[in-house]
This record gives sequence, C-alpha cells and structure tokens, in this order.
Amino acid sequence: MGIAHLAGVDAVKLVRMIVQAAQKVHHNKKTCQQLAHRVQIIGDILKKLQNSEMMQQPEIRNGLNELEEIFAGPSPNRGGQIH
Repeated sequence: MGIAHLAGVDAVKLVRMIVQAAQKVHHNKKTCQQLAHRVQIIGDILKKLQNSEMMQQPEIRNGLNELEEIFAGPSPNRGGQIH
C-alpha cells in the first residue's frame, strides 16, 4: 500500500498537488522579493525625509512616525497587537 493510497488520493492527483504547491511557492517567493524591493525604496526615501526641513511639518512627522510603528511590528506596550 503506497503513501498516495493511504492519503486517499491517486498518484497522479498527488503529483499534480505537489506541482501546484511548488508553483505557488515560486510565485510567493517572487512576490516577497518584489515587496522587499519596494520596502527598501520606501526606507531610502524615509531616510532622506528624516533629515529634511519637511520633518518640521506635523503632518509629515506624524505620518512617518506611524509608518515607523507599522514597520517595527507589534510592541509589548501595545499588547502585541498589530494595528
């Protein structure tokens, strides 16, 4: 009795499921790489803004502070919750 039979699927269906899972992993990896690249661009822009006169404007400063909190992730003083 093979593994596929024990799992209740035939071998062809099992191979198809594995191929689909591998394709999804490849797609997710590509998506993650694109996201990392975009975050790096945003980080570079934020570094430049921190040293500019624009930081004197409360709207800009508050928005950047909120972004910093988002990128920092959950913190113990916020109960570990993502906002």
